[in-house]
Amino acid sequence: MSNENSGDSCIVGISSPLHKPAYAMANQARFPKKSFSSLRKPSDMAGPLKNERGEANYFSTVVFIFITVLLLAFIINLFGIISTKQQLDHCADQMVKQIQLSGGTNAETDALFQFLCSQISGATNLSYSINASYKSPTPGGMGRAIQLGSPFYITITGDARLGGFWNFNLINIRIVSRGAGVSEHYWK
Repeated sequence: MSNENSGDSCIVGISSPLHKPAYAMANQARFPKKSFSSLRKPSDMAGPLKNERGEANYFSTVVFIFITVLLLAFIINLFGIISTKQQLDHCADQMVKQIQLSGGTNAETDALFQFLCSQISGATNLSYSINASYKSPTPGGMGRAIQLGSPFYITITGDARLGGFWNFNLINIRIVSRGAGVSEHYWK
């Protein structure tokens, strides 16, 4: 009968020095168990806990938390300015589309700009300017006309403030968005 079917252990005949009881006794003699001197008595632990010579005290902790909160407020406010810049970029794109299709500026252009400005939060003193070669004489109903195929450039500017808590308005930032297009309207 073989050992694999009988259920007997396969490690029966090991006679290494690691498995002898004398080896464990020799290890205890070479490596005696040591106890921690600071944990022998509960009264010995009170000394390090009452020590006030630590590197961080209450004042430095409060200052660290205050600086961390200010940094978080700055980051959140910075994300608001980035969002405002994206809104101005969208406004510039919409204005370019309107000027391309109408072939210039008119009352609808100004109404669209006022509507888009009302949707932008975080910016004040919004204005736009257009750099183009205008057709003269100006057609009826148009403030300024741009001939078919003529390029134009629009610049939208606004002011944003970086201030942290309670809108301190510490830093004024000028936000500028630009767009370019080509008139798609033929003027006779």
